[in-house]
Amino acid sequence: MRIVQVVRSLEQGGLERLAVDLAITQKERGHWVALYAVYKHEPALLDDAKRAGIPVIQFNKSAGFSIRTLWNMAIQLRRDQVSVVHTHNELVHTYAAIAGGLAGVPCIVSSIHGTKGGMDRRLQRNFRALLPWTDAVATVSADTAIQFSAELGRYRNKFHVVRNGIPVDKFAARSAEPGSAWPRIRIGTVARLAEVKDQSTLLRAFHIVQGKFPSAELHLLGDGPLRKNLELLSERLGLGSCVTFHGASSNVAEFLSGLDLFALSSLSEGLPVAVLEAMSAGLPIVSTRVGGTSEIAPEHTAAVYCPPGNPESLAEKIQLILDPQRMKAMGQVSQNIAQRSFTVEAMSDGYEALYQKALCKRSSRWASLLPRRSETNY
Repeated sequence: MRIVQVVRSLEQGGLERLAVDLAITQKERGHWVALYAVYKHEPALLDDAKRAGIPVIQFNKSAGFSIRTLWNMAIQLRRDQVSVVHTHNELVHTYAAIAGGLAGVPCIVSSIHGTKGGMDRRLQRNFRALLPWTDAVATVSADTAIQFSAELGRYRNKFHVVRNGIPVDKFAARSAEPGSAWPRIRIGTVARLAEVKDQSTLLRAFHIVQGKFPSAELHLLGDGPLRKNLELLSERLGLGSCVTFHGASSNVAEFLSGLDLFALSSLSEGLPVAVLEAMSAGLPIVSTRVGGTSEIAPEHTAAVYCPPGNPESLAEKIQLILDPQRMKAMGQVSQNIAQRSFTVEAMSDGYEALYQKALCKRSSRWASLLPRRSETNY
C-alpha cells in the first residue's frame, strides 16, 4: 500500500508521536509511507521521520481556510499515487478528505484521538459533512466510539475502535523501580502545559501529599502556554525545590525510568499515549477518570482513579498507593498489560485491517468523487 499519515504538525505531542511511530512501523512492513503536516510549527519530530527514511511534506497553512493548501495537497496526493489517506483528528480531516476525493484516493480513514467535547461546532459540522466520503473512522477508545456513533446514527457502521499503541520495548528496556528509594517518592507527569491537562490541580494535590510525605517530589515534563502561571502557583503554594519543571524533551523513557508513580490530571482525553508510556516503563498510574484511560489500566491492579478538577481526591488517591510494595506490584501489572496489548505493532495490525477492507471495495478514480455508501459495514 501507499499510505499517507496526515497530522496537524510534527511538533512534540502524543498524537504526533503516535503518527510517526505508526508510519515507521508501516514502512518496516514494506509499505510506502509519507507524512503530511498541514501546519509547519516547530517540527520536533522531523528528524525521527527522516532517519527512518519517511518523506515529510509540510503545507505551511496559515490561519483560516486555505484553498491553496487544499489544492496543493490534492496535487501531492496524485503525484505520490496514494492508495490510503489516514488523518489524525478532525481539523486535518477537512483538508485531507476533500483533497483525497479530488485526487481519486480509494481509501480515506480518520482517527479520532480526543472526545466529542473537544471539537468545536464548526469542526463537528465539517466532519459530519465529510462522513459520506470517509471509508472508516477509528476511535482510540470505546468511550469515544460511543459518543460519536450515537450522534452520527446512520454512519455507525463506519466506526471502529483501534486503540493506541507505542514502541513498548523502548520504555521497558529502561524500566522504573517504583518504591526502591523509599522514603523518597518521585511523582511525575508528561503533558503539554495547557488548560486541558490541568496541572494546577496536580500541583494543589501534591501540596496536600507533601504535608504527609515530606520527601515527595513532583516532576513535570513538557512545555506550553501555562508554564509561567504554573511556576507562579508552585511558588505561592510554597513548594520550592520539591517541584521541578523540566521543559520539553524527547527523552521520555529516561524521565519515566526515574519515577515512582505517574499522575495524570487531565480534564479530557481520548486514550493518552503518556499513560501507555508510563505503563510500559513499569509505573503505577493515578489518573482522573477521563476518556479511555480506565480501558487500558484496570482500576486497583494497575491504576487508581479520581474525578477531574478535584485536588483533594487526587491527593487521596496518590496517598492510597504510596507504599513501596504496592507501587512495585502495580507497576509490574501495568507493564505486563502494555507489553501484551498496546504495542505499535498491534495498533498497526488494526489499521491495516481497516485499509484492506476499504481497498477491497476500491472504485475507479472518478467514482471516488461520489459519496461512499453509508450502509457498508467494514
